[in-house]
Formats: sequence, C-alpha cells, structure tokens
Amino acid sequence: MENHSSEKVEKFMRFERFFFRVQLLILGSGFFILGFFYFVIDKVKDVDDLIVFVLFVGLLYPVLHFFISVVRVLKYILVIRHEEGHSTIWRSALSFLFSPLTFGIFYIILIVIVFASCAANV
Repeated sequence: MENHSSEKVEKFMRFERFFFRVQLLILGSGFFILGFFYFVIDKVKDVDDLIVFVLFVGLLYPVLHFFISVVRVLKYILVIRHEEGHSTIWRSALSFLFSPLTFGIFYIILIVIVFASCAANV
C-alpha cells in the first residue's frame, strides 16, 4: 500500500510523538523525585538552588504543556483531520490528562520540601 500522507500530517505526527515523550519524561521524573524525597526527607536541611530550579521547571512545564495540548487538539480537529494520511490524537489527549497530574506531583514535592526545610530549621 502506498502512503499518501500529506506534509502537514507527517509534521503533526512527528511533533505529536515528541511532545508525548517529553510529557512522559517529566511525569516519570516527578514520580522518581517524589519517591526519592520520601526516603531522604529527614536528610533535607536547606533547599538547594538546583532543587528550586527543578521544581520551578516541574511546576511551569506542565502548565505550558497543557496549553500546547489544547492547541494541538484544536489544530487536529480544525486542520489535520481533513488531510490525507494516517493521523492520531491520542498522545495529545493523554498529555492533556497527564499535565494536571504532573503539576500536582511537583506541587506535592514542593510542599514536602518546604515542610522538611521548616522542620530542619527549628
């Protein structure tokens, strides 16, 4: 069978896979950091700049990714769906659902670190 995908569909699907991989990377790192901090929470004395940066990116990126997912779903519905070729939207839909979860995980990490650093300074 011949593949009659248009250039728009191929570009859309390439970015679809890329954004989904980034979303899974951020979600996985959030779970890892949360699990790691539960084991070493009593060792946390001061919040390091690296931890603050990781948490800032962990809180900012899911919000940005959420809006990118909304735009991508709308673009699919309005433009890509009508083009020739095989295209799917399930990765953007999962990213749309995972973004609030990822934000929540990094928010819990932030709260745990704040409580740990406050308890360590008492």
